[in-house]
Amino acid sequence: MKTFKRSEAGMAMLETALVLPVLLLVIFGIVETGLGFARFQVVLNAAREGARAAAIFSRSRCEVGNVRTAATTAVNSFQGSLGMASFAITTTPIGQGDLCTARMVAVSVQFDHQVPLTNGLGRLFGSPGPLVVPITAQSAATVEGNSQP
Repeated sequence: MKTFKRSEAGMAMLETALVLPVLLLVIFGIVETGLGFARFQVVLNAAREGARAAAIFSRSRCEVGNVRTAATTAVNSFQGSLGMASFAITTTPIGQGDLCTARMVAVSVQFDHQVPLTNGLGRLFGSPGPLVVPITAQSAATVEGNSQP
């Protein structure tokens, strides 16, 4: 009876072809999660700095537009970090009064994070574009020296 020796090279190639796509998806998923977390940290720091800038803004000649501008300028200084182009910024007073008379000021920052990996997969399955995940952070700061009760 004849025995045939099987080729190990063909089996290794088949195993690689089956495992490699899954392994690449896991690796890209880990990288994308890390990038998303890093961008969340940037958004959180931008909100914190915006609230701080709004809270310490000069109250002697305060105008609501100037407080918003100070907060927006502080937040926009984070643009360009990790390829982040634009933020949606909301500045609101906490408690009674407007931004000049409130005891606390809150700044909310949102960035739309596009997941690049889903762009290629979306095209493969007929999706119009990449998955967009909104990253939002809010921070509040107490206004120092405000004489309102």
